[in-house]
Amino acid sequence: MRVVSDMQAGGEKADSLLRDEVCNRYAQALQDEALKQRILAQVPATRQVELLQSALQSEGISVVQKTTLSVALAESLEAAGRSANALEAWKMVAAELKSQPHSIWSDRADAAVKRLSRKR
Repeated sequence: MRVVSDMQAGGEKADSLLRDEVCNRYAQALQDEALKQRILAQVPATRQVELLQSALQSEGISVVQKTTLSVALAESLEAAGRSANALEAWKMVAAELKSQPHSIWSDRADAAVKRLSRKR
């Protein structure tokens, strides 16, 4: 993740294979707290937000990849202390998941919206 972050900071664009690997790594990290913490130690949440926003604008990402990257973005915004932005991101994820009723992310999105709404 650090390599991809450094590439992006240097103005380089990731090819589709590297983008797919980033999506896979985030999918794993979203279900493995220890891996998520290792990624946060390597790449600060603020840089991850930039990386994820860029990845979400990539051409050719699948619906599954978009959902995974959107969940990772919402979590990264929250980790970066940007609660209001995280709430909006989670609301967008929850809205997108209405068309995917059996998504593994639905409960997480709903809980995050409730939790962050109480902080306002």
